Amino acid sequence: MVLLKVTCIIRIFLLLAFTSLTLSATASSSTIVCTIKPACLLVNAIVGKQMKTTQLLPDNIDLHHYSFRPSDLRKLSQTAIVVYVSPTLEQFITPLLNPNTQTIITLADSPTLTFLPMPKKHQHSHHERHERHEKHMEHVKHKRGHNITTSQDPHFWLNPNNAIKIAQYLTVELIKIDPTHAPFYQKNSQKLIEDIKKTDQNIRQLLRNDQHEPYLMFHVSFQYFAKHYGLETPEIINLYEDLPLGIKSMHHLRQLIKTTEIRCLVSQPTASEALTKVLTEGTSINITLLDPVGSTLPVTHNHYTDLLYNIAHRLHDCLTTYKQISQ
Repeated sequence: MVLLKVTCIIRIFLLLAFTSLTLSATASSSTIVCTIKPACLLVNAIVGKQMKTTQLLPDNIDLHHYSFRPSDLRKLSQTAIVVYVSPTLEQFITPLLNPNTQTIITLADSPTLTFLPMPKKHQHSHHERHERHEKHMEHVKHKRGHNITTSQDPHFWLNPNNAIKIAQYLTVELIKIDPTHAPFYQKNSQKLIEDIKKTDQNIRQLLRNDQHEPYLMFHVSFQYFAKHYGLETPEIINLYEDLPLGIKSMHHLRQLIKTTEIRCLVSQPTASEALTKVLTEGTSINITLLDPVGSTLPVTHNHYTDLLYNIAHRLHDCLTTYKQISQ
């Protein structure tokens, strides 16, 4: 009997604690939780110091295999405003969102975005994973009207034109939440859009002679960037823990590196260093590390454009540098 009473008391305490968090989330409209860095960069450029932005997920994680920590859940439950990229990228977050108590802004809902299809090899490799989410995604799509599908690449923020449309959409949504500061948000949004356009022009000039250079990439993340600037479509290497690169594929890639004019291998923070070494040992290929989410960038007003600049300069150096084969 005593144990039963204690159990009931604990349950009541937990329920009250959860209710308290929910109520505080409703009241706490001055903090925006963004799932990943690119969302934070764009949001922060518009809200400035009027609202606090907090990044939910750590940098350099594999979103395909991420499991929420208690601290993530606590942070998510304590905010009234959540900004995330797409239900096809952060698949694990959609069941945790509550549209009745939270304002949910999905970047993929920005009007007239350009979406690219996943490369066929990537689609085939991840058919099972996408199939598991398909039924849930259809429900979410009908419920919230999302534009993107599981067959489309969710890394759309790396197209500057998409980023401009996202900035415009965010501004409209943020003004709905906080109409008092509408002129401030509109001014910041216009400044962000002007910076993106200027950066876009500079990058186009930088990469103007690199458009026909072949290269390899570990992931599909950069196809929006590559296509926007007219670069060659890269050979994609799929590297996921549940889909290891086979011996035949490894041999094919090594032969490709040795027998063609491929000068650059684009890696990223989540790629295997050991596999990179096996693929490139004894070759003259350059290796560059590109980060699609800007993990090392602080969340300040101008760092979305820094994300684009970093990718452009590193890729340009990788495509244009000649390296002797080490003996």
